[in-house]
Amino acid sequence: MRSRPDSSGWLIVFTVLFVALWGLSPRLAGIVGKSPAAFLAAQLVLTVFWVGITIGIVRHIAGLRLGFWGRVVGFALSAALLVVAVQLRLWPPLANLWLIYGAAFLGCVVSVIFREPNILLPVALMSPLVDFWTVSAGPVRRVLEHRPEVLDVVAAGVPAAGQLAPLAFVGLGDFMFIAMFLAAADRLRMNSRGTAAAFFVLVSLAMILVVFWSGFAGVGVPGMVVIGLGFVAANLRHFRLSRQEALITSGLVIAVAILVAVIVRVR
Repeated sequence: MRSRPDSSGWLIVFTVLFVALWGLSPRLAGIVGKSPAAFLAAQLVLTVFWVGITIGIVRHIAGLRLGFWGRVVGFALSAALLVVAVQLRLWPPLANLWLIYGAAFLGCVVSVIFREPNILLPVALMSPLVDFWTVSAGPVRRVLEHRPEVLDVVAAGVPAAGQLAPLAFVGLGDFMFIAMFLAAADRLRMNSRGTAAAFFVLVSLAMILVVFWSGFAGVGVPGMVVIGLGFVAANLRHFRLSRQEALITSGLVIAVAILVAVIVRVR
């Protein structure tokens, strides 16, 4: 099947921007000078641009009309390129790029299981809880504490002004869920454009907190909290719940809130 006329072209544009942004970031310190305020402003712009570019890549991969097996092939090819980039120790941003591609294609493959908008609502509500546990107390937390080098393979780095080393990381699961929600919203004729905009705003705010607030230094932040919130907020009018479904969903929201509070308290 053919892609949308604009999706493949925009995917190339965002991919080029991704490479260009990583090429520019080590030179920013020399460009903005030694002023702390200018340096912080450069890092802020760099972070927001990185979020916008990566979401643009995922958005237009989700917009490709490749069919199920075409997306499987896209995932397999991206995974192979990621392995090659890591094994040959190529320019690190290339591994990040193929990681984002692979996670996005995988999310598109998973999205085919959703046949109607209502099924997506409990997924969007429950995924933040799972992510919150894995990041705050589960396996991701342990990786951050004991094997931080693993992040180079399973997460994409946010570029830092003045250096090539990443300043923060976004896990492949976040990109996978962003693609899954966008592909499903597109196929089910939901608000895919508004969903992408919500992801950009909320993920940007989350990454600004991670990068600039010292309280998050060395601590993982569950991205699915803002991703799930963004998807629900952008698509509220597309959920058609019966009275019983609305009650069950409300109970689910309350249960999630209680469990998150318990996890925070235990920590």
